[in-house]
Amino acid sequence: MIVTSTADTGEICQGDLAYINFEFTNGTAPWEVTFIKNGIPIILPPYNNSITIPQSLYTYNTSYDIISLKDAKGCNKDPFDKDFEIISNPLPIAELYTDDRFICDDGSTTEMMFTINSGSPAYNVSYSIGLENKFLNINTNSTPLALSTSQSGIWQITEVVDSKGCIADDKGDEITISLNPSPVASFVAYPQPTDVNNPFVNFIDNSIGHSNAVWNFYNNITYDTIVNNSKFIHEFIATADTHLVTLNIISDSGCVSSITQSIFINEAFSCFIPTGFTPNNDLYNDHFLPVTRGVTDYKLSIYDRFGSRVFETNKYTDTYCMYGCDQAWDGKINNGSEYAPTGNYVYNIVIIDFNGKERVFDGTVNLIR
Repeated sequence: MIVTSTADTGEICQGDLAYINFEFTNGTAPWEVTFIKNGIPIILPPYNNSITIPQSLYTYNTSYDIISLKDAKGCNKDPFDKDFEIISNPLPIAELYTDDRFICDDGSTTEMMFTINSGSPAYNVSYSIGLENKFLNINTNSTPLALSTSQSGIWQITEVVDSKGCIADDKGDEITISLNPSPVASFVAYPQPTDVNNPFVNFIDNSIGHSNAVWNFYNNITYDTIVNNSKFIHEFIATADTHLVTLNIISDSGCVSSITQSIFINEAFSCFIPTGFTPNNDLYNDHFLPVTRGVTDYKLSIYDRFGSRVFETNKYTDTYCMYGCDQAWDGKINNGSEYAPTGNYVYNIVIIDFNGKERVFDGTVNLIR
């Protein structure tokens, strides 16, 4: 008797059939064969000619040991020394996974994870996205493989073949990636530009498709956040500057959008001139001080009723100095120790403003004691 196996090089894929061939060359038909499969005796029914026995294998190695051969006349060939192994290679097991089943249509991506367990690397992977078919090669060092994608649709692994030619039965579940519309961030700010005399700006949220909004206001001093106000007025610091304002919005599905605009607070010219003062050191209205803003050059001259100059300065300020300063007249003649008498005094102010324009102010101030 001749015994052979049809498994290539003795290897098959798990679940495939291996064929054991028996060919009888002597004795009288029918013949009866007894063999051991993984330690379990198996007696085949009598056969009249050569036979082929299919074996479905689910373990990695299956050992066969043929122990007895008997023909119709009871002639035995015992023991019959013939053993061999058939190797059953495990099938690859594939799976798809992603953290995000929803992505936004603003170019956002998600990581699609291809995981192959068992089997023999490398793997040729076929997968589909809707009607589109694609291919991957995954070697032993790159599983799981992360594929960054913004493509929506039904993802499914359609076939996995390992290096031994074994094909996966378990290819994981299909995954549906849905594309969500992104909101559109937009807002209006007015008046623009404005100036330091009126640092109040109206804001209107004109965004589309959002459920929440966060306004951020930045400058060198403060950081402000306003949540879900669609219309409001914001006061900026009364300093000439350019401020950035950002509106961040989010939709019900978690898609975000933002927009940033520059808000311009320009310099402005102003000059407040008192009509009188009482230099009696009671810390209340003790100085004559024009308060100016938006000035690049300045000269203040004060004269008595005879035309004599009693005070002069080229220093200016935009705040009142309660305790005296170089910009203010304290009621003394030419910064000396002699007090000017009660009465009306004539002032002359010459200013060059921030735009380079000359401005002249003449008038009278009443000194009261």
